[in-house]
Amino acid sequence: MRPRTKSMHAPSVAIIMLNWNGWKDTCECLASLLESSYQDFQLILIDNGSTDGSIDQIKLWAKGELPVSVGLFGIKSKAYVTPLTEYSLEDIEKRDAMPDPSTHNKMILVTCPENLGFARGCNVGIRYAIKSGFQYVFLINNDTIVERFCLNQLVDYMNDQTDIAVSTPLIMYYDKPETIWAYGGKLTFFNRRDMYHMNKNEKKVQLGTYKEISFISGCAIFARTEVFKKFGLLTENFFFGEEDYELSLRMKKNHIKMAALSSAKVYHKVGASNTKIYNDDRLPYAFIGYLNRFIDKKNHCSGNASWKFWRAICLIYILPKLIVMHHYPTNRIYRFAVLLIQTSNRYDRVDREMFFKAKELLR
Repeated sequence: MRPRTKSMHAPSVAIIMLNWNGWKDTCECLASLLESSYQDFQLILIDNGSTDGSIDQIKLWAKGELPVSVGLFGIKSKAYVTPLTEYSLEDIEKRDAMPDPSTHNKMILVTCPENLGFARGCNVGIRYAIKSGFQYVFLINNDTIVERFCLNQLVDYMNDQTDIAVSTPLIMYYDKPETIWAYGGKLTFFNRRDMYHMNKNEKKVQLGTYKEISFISGCAIFARTEVFKKFGLLTENFFFGEEDYELSLRMKKNHIKMAALSSAKVYHKVGASNTKIYNDDRLPYAFIGYLNRFIDKKNHCSGNASWKFWRAICLIYILPKLIVMHHYPTNRIYRFAVLLIQTSNRYDRVDREMFFKAKELLR
């Protein structure tokens, strides 16, 4: 597939990104997208209630008054002027239709009064994309940079392979750019997600042109807009995490094909979002991750008894691992297990309050 520039027949792409107290990462990611060889897109940036001055900094960047560097591309302190339209969350959600993206500014900034969580924030952008008539939606984490020909490759591939509804690029570590973080993955019988070629050197594995997958990471999802119109938006049952796993379950249930594309690359600052909340204590993060998964499984399971049996098997695997491999004290892991069982029994979702409370609960 050859790189190409915008043409009058090129499909339109809505690039949706969230920012929460991370304007430096966000501006670097935005800059990498503006360096793309494919430019028939609109940036939809959702600020998720930032408190670090992100909105002002991003506006300065869009005016060309805040030069940024894109380290892996060798771009140092470059100014970008990006026409921007700002909406409040209330304004954008009450509109029945949006202006034609071809006549609209390159970037939309939506400001939210509070942190909506990952899925709900992304859904603001997805609804905008549906109303505006975009052909494709590209959900991309703000702690990434996008390789110059990535969008070209994804668009060309999806145009050629009409049976593929959702795709993802090859995701590399930002700080180890020759090492793979994810090349899609698969859903397992015990509801784990196994990433293909994770932590392997790209040059030492046979990737092929593409690989059909059953799990797609929320870090970078390139999908036909029709997928969200037909099968629904991201689940809002989870404040942070799990939305990609639940989407993958839905795609599998509905026999929707997904693929990873090796010629499209993204570089990911893995863990940047989590450390802003939990710092160096990983146990609350693990608690939320397992709680999300247990509740997700419960919501998709046909019977309560089979779900509890599956959960017990998972705990037998999880708890010794946390003690032996991660060296958490036994009394803290006991508290972890009791809370995990009680909370997953009681709730059908993990809301904002529960997410931020996890650190206090596990002291």
